[in-house]
Amino acid sequence: MVIEVKPDNKTKPEKDIPDQLIGKYLDGEDRGCGIYLVGRFGKSRSSIGELSEKADQCASKNTGEKIKAKSIVLDLSHPLAANSTPCVSSIA
Repeated sequence: MVIEVKPDNKTKPEKDIPDQLIGKYLDGEDRGCGIYLVGRFGKSRSSIGELSEKADQCASKNTGEKIKAKSIVLDLSHPLAANSTPCVSSIA
């Protein structure tokens, strides 16, 4: 099993899965299974749902009899990042 890991701001599943994961790392013999793992840190323009759907479609499109590809998108963004205000300290 081969796992290719990408941060969300560098991911291009339509290119990464066929050209890198499958093209460079899977051979359909000894290495026939691969995972395209995306860590979403909140820097992507896409929502986690859009990113996950796009990666799933690309993995399915590039899966065959000898090569199996799956995608996983993990939300690794800080839980307070969307709703928090910057923490600023001042010395009075």
